[in-house]
Amino acid sequence: MTEWNFADVYEAVAAKVPDRPCQVQGDRVITWGQFDARADALAADMLAAGLTHQSKVAAYLYNCPEYLETYIAAFKGGFAPVNTNYRYGHDEIVYLFDNADAEAVVF
Repeated sequence: MTEWNFADVYEAVAAKVPDRPCQVQGDRVITWGQFDARADALAADMLAAGLTHQSKVAAYLYNCPEYLETYIAAFKGGFAPVNTNYRYGHDEIVYLFDNADAEAVVF
């Protein structure tokens, strides 16, 4: 079994082109270096909060740079991201969070 992690791809790109744009949202531009540093910091915060390997992390966010940063941070920390959608209705969100066993929610 391979030890490859999806976050490895983002880290490799960030190492090669840290000053190039990674994400653009309107006037907001986040470089690869900034993206990687932010994902590292979030992963470290989740580890410091007590999350462990395969802890489930839900990203309950709008479509924004932080959504992808949360997913990559989860991969970096060895956590399992839980897919959510800000457009889910009340009953869908209640069902999701009742059944997902998420130990953390980023919102």
